[in-house]
Amino acid sequence: MYLTKSSLLIESKKANYINSCKYDGNIISTRIYHKHSIYFCSNEVKYNAKLQGSNVVPPVNTTAAGRAVIFVGEDSLRWKLNVTGISDPTMVHMHVGKKGANGSIIADLLNSAKIEDKPDRTIITGKITAADLQGPMNGKTFEDLQSAFKNATTNIDLHTKSHPNGELRGTIKIQGDSDNVNATTTTIN
Repeated sequence: MYLTKSSLLIESKKANYINSCKYDGNIISTRIYHKHSIYFCSNEVKYNAKLQGSNVVPPVNTTAAGRAVIFVGEDSLRWKLNVTGISDPTMVHMHVGKKGANGSIIADLLNSAKIEDKPDRTIITGKITAADLQGPMNGKTFEDLQSAFKNATTNIDLHTKSHPNGELRGTIKIQGDSDNVNATTTTIN
């Protein structure tokens, strides 16, 4: 069964189900429910960005690299950034702007982030709400932000002491091209 992102409420009148919801091939929620239940499939969508020095404007020669995973729900945006070759991030921003242009800052991701240094990488995680959006996204919703993601005009920039104007940058993208969420139901016997 295919559902639009806005119509994820599913009513079940059968016993013992597992419900998995997918958006563009990524499982975004799985729940187990029982007879005569009404259940909701989370409307959280997964995005990715591959961060490289060659994407910075102007390009930076660095051995550092990173990957961001972003989950956007109705009320929050959660993100995780895995980077190698960097242990001193000074800023992590989300920008809106086309390839080859720096663009405007729309979110300061490092402001409320948790940084975990591991022997082989640095992991940075955080969560923001729509109230944290700034610049051209100030007063906008996550739905507006997701439109910018779909247009491939939103980037994550990571700054360091060695590269104060940015050492890594990557465009935020979603896999696939669908506006639908795929909800599947499996009976448990």
